[in-house]
Amino acid sequence: MNLGTQLLQEFDFREAEVPEKLLSLQVKQSEIDRMMVDVAMQYLTIAPVQGGICKGDIVRISWPDPAAENGKAEVQISVGRNFLDAETEQQLLGHKAGETAEMPVKGVMRQVTVLSVKRRNIPPLTDDMVAKLEIPDVKTVEEYAASLKANLIEKAKDERNRILTDFVEKQVMDKSSFAPINQEEGVYRLFFSVYVDYAKAAAAEASAKAGGEIHPSEILRRMLRKPEGTSKDELHAALHEMVEQRTKLCCLGYTHAQADGVTYTEAQCDAELHEMAKQYDMPYEDVLAQMGPTLEHVVLGKYEQYFGEKIIAYYAPKYDIQIL
Repeated sequence: MNLGTQLLQEFDFREAEVPEKLLSLQVKQSEIDRMMVDVAMQYLTIAPVQGGICKGDIVRISWPDPAAENGKAEVQISVGRNFLDAETEQQLLGHKAGETAEMPVKGVMRQVTVLSVKRRNIPPLTDDMVAKLEIPDVKTVEEYAASLKANLIEKAKDERNRILTDFVEKQVMDKSSFAPINQEEGVYRLFFSVYVDYAKAAAAEASAKAGGEIHPSEILRRMLRKPEGTSKDELHAALHEMVEQRTKLCCLGYTHAQADGVTYTEAQCDAELHEMAKQYDMPYEDVLAQMGPTLEHVVLGKYEQYFGEKIIAYYAPKYDIQIL
């Protein structure tokens, strides 16, 4: 493979300086509890209450109102959610169905009668409820809680992995030595041309929609997240830096893959894309456009990804996971 550069001396990614906070992950027990309650909520019942009103109760009240059709205003509220009046809902607490008491309603004292009180009853989560979810290898409440915890941990890891790999990759590229990058061929040329082609196509499409010319440099500015007024020379320099970084990253991934006896080919990638198109019921061309735009780009992306996966595999056991 013509990389257009060569790794001369690599800084070991295992020696990167990684702050402890970057390896610290927190999962909230309250989130696990909430998801377990969500399952039990499917078995919620609402029943009349003979005792005093509590927060969350569904209460129907009325009070005299000459302007109302039958001389009484009547509303149903969920007490404590301030749908009617915070002060009224506070004073309703403890009252029972059938009782009448004087209390302020929107700042005016009224003779308020409690017509009915109902309460949502959420039963405790049971093994039978969990079994009906039909989750593989999860049949009990304990197993479900463990499954939720594991899923939240994996989600937290996935979100942090991208930040961690970017952090480590930057150190490796900055501290490693590469042969001068050939901008006329190899990885650099392929990546640079795809960004330029994208900017031109996007600019043409945007111009057609806007009814006026939008220059490709404006698309590049947005893509590179540069402020308005950035000069073309500054945009070109930023694009060069980004493509150069991707070239180095691809070189690192290729070097590690070769050392591990791993090779990616266009034929392999083509088969994977056809499988993805079938799995997601998408045209093959659309999948290739998203992953490529050509099979050669897909192969290069595999090598970039390979180095990131090496970093993740090394640092994954080092995560400090806290359940709060």
